[in-house]
Amino acid sequence: MDEYRTVYLKDEAFYIPRRYVIDRFIGQGSYGVVVAAKDIITGELVAIKKNKGIFSTAGTNGKTQCRSILSQKRILRELKLLIHLQHPNIVNVKEVFIPQNYDTFCDIYFVTELMEADLRDILCSDQTLTEEHIQYFLFQLLLSVNYMHSANVLHRDIKPENILINSDCQLKICDLGLARGIDFELNPTMSTNYVQTRWYRAPELLLNNPTVSKQTDMWSVGCIFAELMNREVLFKGKSPTDQIKKIVSKLGKPDPREVHGTDSAIDYLNKMIPDQEGIKDWSQVFPGMSALAIDLLLKMLEFNYEKRISASEALRHEYFASLFDPAAITLCPTLFDFKYEDGLDNLPPDSEVIKKLSYKTLCEYVEASRDQDTFDDDMDEGDEEEASSQQTENSSMSMTPGDHLYYQNNESDATGLAPGARIAGKQQVDSTTAAAEHKSSSFIQKVRSFLSGSTTSSSSTTTARGKSV
Repeated sequence: MDEYRTVYLKDEAFYIPRRYVIDRFIGQGSYGVVVAAKDIITGELVAIKKNKGIFSTAGTNGKTQCRSILSQKRILRELKLLIHLQHPNIVNVKEVFIPQNYDTFCDIYFVTELMEADLRDILCSDQTLTEEHIQYFLFQLLLSVNYMHSANVLHRDIKPENILINSDCQLKICDLGLARGIDFELNPTMSTNYVQTRWYRAPELLLNNPTVSKQTDMWSVGCIFAELMNREVLFKGKSPTDQIKKIVSKLGKPDPREVHGTDSAIDYLNKMIPDQEGIKDWSQVFPGMSALAIDLLLKMLEFNYEKRISASEALRHEYFASLFDPAAITLCPTLFDFKYEDGLDNLPPDSEVIKKLSYKTLCEYVEASRDQDTFDDDMDEGDEEEASSQQTENSSMSMTPGDHLYYQNNESDATGLAPGARIAGKQQVDSTTAAAEHKSSSFIQKVRSFLSGSTTSSSSTTTARGKSV
């Protein structure tokens, strides 16, 4: 077992293995603190998230207390989902820390890839984005959403702050604490409160429609697509009712048959919001946007979610003709099971049920990781013998550009965002089989050529104020 130590940063204590050296503070939210650290064994830079005070033994009765059952559920859900959803465009758990003592177990730590910025940082910066950059960001976002949806997982809080970006244009979605799963055949409604960020919230949710749809996430993707193009929030409502007004002002008042919601909400829409036609010529709103881009955007912003485009359909839209490759679209091999949450809502505040579930999840993940490491070591021994026998033959072979795919052509362009080989990322290939690696190489090379300007590029760019990536 790794030896642990306590490290302090900004008066915050981190109880972590000695192999990690904390480098700097990244950020803090309502549930925890994130720091950048270096793994001195591998030399890799990582992010360590401390979800603090989830459980506590500070009660005078000696029983475990937590912030709230809702907080516990959200952290446990995010942990389980990050472990389950293994995709190159979703932040993945690299390691978790098992508490040294169950009785004093109060914080949950997990280690993830270290990303350089979130999309909000870029939107508020001087960073220039060509339409090719925007196109590739959107394509990666859709790949992640499509993968989640294939596991019957709805993210429910897609917004710029939850989309992480590296300077090599790699994108990963994060913050799965609000995610939900649904069995559409057995349970088509969801009774839990919806707290998605208002500006990216679909109209059916604003109108309190109880039916769950994967297309809810697609509305959020559409809002982000538009924001990337003009660096302004598309629907910036001050309240749920004002949000509906903002949507109607741009899209027009929908036919009553296209509206999904509660009777009272629909009645408000019909009586209190005047008839409007909305924007007729979207090319004037987004002058640098191609006709194909506007077509895709409007398909994402269908008021009626039943007519809204899916992630799978969007990936196959003609807008992505220069990027599309079936090998790039992967599906989750197993559905995520949310049944573990059954009965957790009504637990008393001092219950240890979620604490025990969290501890079990951490232990199971570590045990599975050890089994995988043992398997990999055994395979490596066999590979060494085979590699040795082929070394002489291979030494006489010349290397193709593809052999250097992850080590060459990583120069940044004038925007500071590199258009080169590492856009798709080595992590993507490492997460697939050797066959998938071979198939995806053509996709990566296509992206390389696409963003380096070998394809027809738009002359338009977008800029904003603030810091660069």
